[in-house]
Amino acid sequence: MKKNLLVYFSILFALNLSAQCNEIFISEHVEGYGNNRALELYNPSNKEIDLNLYSIGRFDNGSTTFQGFQIPAGNKIQPYKTFVVVLDKRDPAGTGLEIPIWDGYQKWGVCIDKVTGTPIIGTNGDTVYCVQYDTTGTPLKGTEYHDFLDLKGKADIYACPVYNLNKAMYFNGNDAVALIKGTQIEADGSNIIDVIGVIGVDPGADGWKDKDNKYITKDKTIVRKPEVKKGTGIVFRDLTFGTNDTSFNYNNWIVYGNNTFNKLRKHDCQCDPNYVGISEVITVPFKMYPNPSVTGNDLNIIAEEAVKAIKISNFLGQQVYNQELGFASNEFRLATNLKSGMYVVELQFANNQKSIKKWLIE
Repeated sequence: MKKNLLVYFSILFALNLSAQCNEIFISEHVEGYGNNRALELYNPSNKEIDLNLYSIGRFDNGSTTFQGFQIPAGNKIQPYKTFVVVLDKRDPAGTGLEIPIWDGYQKWGVCIDKVTGTPIIGTNGDTVYCVQYDTTGTPLKGTEYHDFLDLKGKADIYACPVYNLNKAMYFNGNDAVALIKGTQIEADGSNIIDVIGVIGVDPGADGWKDKDNKYITKDKTIVRKPEVKKGTGIVFRDLTFGTNDTSFNYNNWIVYGNNTFNKLRKHDCQCDPNYVGISEVITVPFKMYPNPSVTGNDLNIIAEEAVKAIKISNFLGQQVYNQELGFASNEFRLATNLKSGMYVVELQFANNQKSIKKWLIE
């Protein structure tokens, strides 16, 4: 009996290993202001995959009915690459439920306290910057483009322009979101590849929480950690599909603030043979764009505190750029002229604080 069990578990372990790095999964979930909605798919395998074989969608407010969108024919995802689906709300004149997704021209300026009418000052004494809104809560448009505010430009395809025809991309934090093979859920759920949340569960208006009771699926961008190599499979509220996996595994995700779009179109995964495990360190939050960069000529940085110095290194650890800024500003542009590759950008702040991000030059 013991021998039979040993053989069984050995086979099970081998099957589990083979399932990793073999099938696409959801690598990013964007739930932001208005209609700012996006899903990023990642291909962890070494083969091209036809996305027309798959559908993405949601289970509305605890429903067990799948509202799906089949990815149109002709769309493929290359090995170790991403594919971004964005809600199709692009009419610049849209209002109310038709308010357009952000295009990078939202006005960026000093945050004003609604009560006092004065600029908001961070705990470090620096002025805080944010998107500017009118009295109705609608973002103001400006003339300066900011890549980190551009969701529209990150899309590989747009989906579901009319709510009454297809609701798949209208998730709002408390809807389970899924990736499936085919267009309908099989009776045994065997074609469910990945789930964010729990099918059949309504977690409340503000979505699923982490261990600290903080909401992470509403007004947030969540990104799969590099060690995640496959989707969840079935995550359901009961044993309908013969599974007891009934919880949302928040430990598999990195949580970013509302309207964070600069993580889209790239994903770090240990399945990639070129993956180098350098973790991002965000002691002081900062935005960095364009990332990825096409030319590597310019890098724009906006930090929440004044920057003491900046260093850029390649993945061999060789320093390729170093500049002392002496706390002169929290916002600046660098002319780097670096070649294609992956780099590590390190910002140094007061009190020996530092923040680190990866920068890809294509």
